[in-house]
Amino acid sequence: MIEAASVRVRVAMFHFSNTHIADALIRAHRRGVDTAVILDKSHLTDKRSVGPRLLAGGVPVFIDAEHKTAHNKVTVTDGRWVVTGSYNYNTNAETRNAENLLILDSPALAARYEENWLSHRTHSSAFTVRPAGSAGAAKQKSPTVRLSTKSGAGQLPGAALSFNCSVPASSAQDQKNPGVMPSHVKYVPPAMRRRSQ
Repeated sequence: MIEAASVRVRVAMFHFSNTHIADALIRAHRRGVDTAVILDKSHLTDKRSVGPRLLAGGVPVFIDAEHKTAHNKVTVTDGRWVVTGSYNYNTNAETRNAENLLILDSPALAARYEENWLSHRTHSSAFTVRPAGSAGAAKQKSPTVRLSTKSGAGQLPGAALSFNCSVPASSAQDQKNPGVMPSHVKYVPPAMRRRSQ
């Protein structure tokens, strides 16, 4: 989804250490795709975080410290595709855990997820890394991460959105089998994802 993006990619991810996905976001940004990522506050201290890598590649990164845990695992691409589920962008999800991942082709659902992403962005802070040559950086073993607490004028107060979602049946066959995933909803298990990319 990220490699095919042409307009916009929004990511909200709890654990994000997968450099392949980070690099795909950087490539999208370099192609001119409006790309931005919101991470959990644990990325301020997690040495495996791709936050510094994304910043170095020019991708805006924000930290959502408003909640005990910013536990979202969502990517919205081009106002059409929603990738969500239990899957974090890390090695454990890829190789060890039992996970689920849904890829949904729904502009209406994508709009709702983008609204939710924006509500979290309004109360998130910019993630920044002190450059290696800056004062005090020589003593650091890893990049120093800090939050910018500046907020833009006119920003809406941050409020987490919650909503229920139902996926409508798209065909007569889907309507006959209400317990089965509709044919227009695509599920790609993690093991299959690698083969399809």
